Amino acid sequence: LTLQRLLDLNVNHYIESISDISMKAEKEFNLENSLKLMKKEWETIDLELKAYKDTGSFVIGGIDEIIALLDDHIVKTQTMR
Repeated sequence: LTLQRLLDLNVNHYIESISDISMKAEKEFNLENSLKLMKKEWETIDLELKAYKDTGSFVIGGIDEIIALLDDHIVKTQTMR
């Protein structure tokens, strides 16, 4: 694709639309990448289940890392646009 071909197609009449679409596509790309990175961070988290007394029930142990990561991702998600 050459500049002359673009001019022949009168692309210069659609610069604003092309710019708008490009900006939206860039934001969507960045959002998808951010979400992929967040998902990857969760893959390293192991849930530690501990027996709760003698009830046959379990509780999640070692939640400090989980809560910290969750808080971080909540903040990141709220700032995404």
